[in-house]
Amino acid sequence: MGVSDLPRVSALIAVFTWCGQPAAAEPVDVELIIAADASSSVDSEEGRFQRSGYAAAFRNPKVVTAIRSGARGRIAVLYFEWSGDEDKRIVAGWTAIDDRASAWAFAEVLGAMPFVNGGRTSLSGAIDFAATLFEGNGYEGQRRIIDISANGENNMGRRVDVARDDALAAGITIIGLPVMIDRPGDTEWPPMPEFGWYFEDCVIGGQAAFSLIARGRNAFATAVLGKLVLEIAGIEPWRGRGRPVAVRPVAEHTRTPCDIGEQRWEHLQHYSYPR
Repeated sequence: MGVSDLPRVSALIAVFTWCGQPAAAEPVDVELIIAADASSSVDSEEGRFQRSGYAAAFRNPKVVTAIRSGARGRIAVLYFEWSGDEDKRIVAGWTAIDDRASAWAFAEVLGAMPFVNGGRTSLSGAIDFAATLFEGNGYEGQRRIIDISANGENNMGRRVDVARDDALAAGITIIGLPVMIDRPGDTEWPPMPEFGWYFEDCVIGGQAAFSLIARGRNAFATAVLGKLVLEIAGIEPWRGRGRPVAVRPVAEHTRTPCDIGEQRWEHLQHYSYPR
């Protein structure tokens, strides 16, 4: 190889080096993961109702307005359903949303997939699984959020507050939607009166974290819409627009034990009392 060949070789090396570099992540305001409860306590009718509530929210102009209000005017969102510690199902993979068309397209994907419920309730497993989905997703967000809904406490896997703490340490915010639907005649596992406290003290945390309770089916769609608008805009419900977002600390003293779900499960197994 002569001296005259060196520029050409150098150019080829540069090309191969450039081709081997990973693609740059797409900048977004928020990387949002929606983790929806699909445990055995959520029947097919409730599952479809839940899914349609999220689909309707993404079709609502208020959500698109919240997305466009960000510095980059774009978010990335993924939706999965969960139940037991090893039972998760991605319904809609990572999708960039920046206008009405992309929001409606995401809603269509949610509506097209059939609902399948699973077994026990592992909020900790859902949080742990969601936390792994941010890395290498092709997006670079200013905030990372896990939006998690459930109609019952954690009763499988590690403690939910331990999984919560690990997610917060990784810079992830957890926002909650505790669902409280009364089922006449259901004596097995009625919602605990302190379920809202449980979410606040044991599940949520991080930058601008909050929890909104959906009391009954009629309130679910409204709660989902309000929650999405607030979390996308980075606004806590009790704070006015334009105020700095806050980091909600982990509660030092919980009003209900963070292992209450595990306690109730063990009580049922040993004594066969109503859950």
